[in-house]
Amino acid sequence: MVSKAGSGRFAFVDAGEAARLLGIDRVTLDQWIRDGRLKSHRGVGREAFFRTAEIETLYNELHPSAELAEAVAADERESEGVEEKNFFTQKTRSTDARVFKITS
Repeated sequence: MVSKAGSGRFAFVDAGEAARLLGIDRVTLDQWIRDGRLKSHRGVGREAFFRTAEIETLYNELHPSAELAEAVAADERESEGVEEKNFFTQKTRSTDARVFKITS
């Protein structure tokens, strides 16, 4: 019995298909395996397989939904508007050289 990708608990894809689904190169996939970002399951010989659910989870991290992406962008815009206390004040000269004066 052949199951559809992602439908079963043990649905697997090979390394080429995993890289294609994630939109990355095989070299990047190999690096992520070494870094522990993605776990591979060995088949016969040197062939590596990946659980479809893990590929889908990683894809969703790399490509968040439009609502989540907009929320993150709004949060970043809000964070940029907040001015943190700066211990250095900048004085500019007409020669465009920058001099920093420590303030407390």
